[in-house]
Amino acid sequence: MGNTLLEITTALQDPTTSVYLYVGNETDNCWSVAKVACGFAANAKPLRADNFSVVQSLLTEGNFAAVAFNWDGEPKAYLDGTEAADLNTVLAKIAEAQAL
Repeated sequence: MGNTLLEITTALQDPTTSVYLYVGNETDNCWSVAKVACGFAANAKPLRADNFSVVQSLLTEGNFAAVAFNWDGEPKAYLDGTEAADLNTVLAKIAEAQAL
């Protein structure tokens, strides 16, 4: 089961971590990539919502599979499914979000 809206918003309020949120199934390759990428990135926390309805109050629905947030809990990079499946791209987007 994915993270709840409360778990996601609580994590976004923690200034010591940046959040990488994947929207999709636990068995998706992109979720595995998210967990690996966050293991390489300093203080990045991987979270997963089962579907967009969980996070619709936080994010405007768009064509994305994942979002990298900065330290202030602001969305800074939106990734489509192809980008979210690529470890190097995910790492770069997390680093960019953390730099802002």
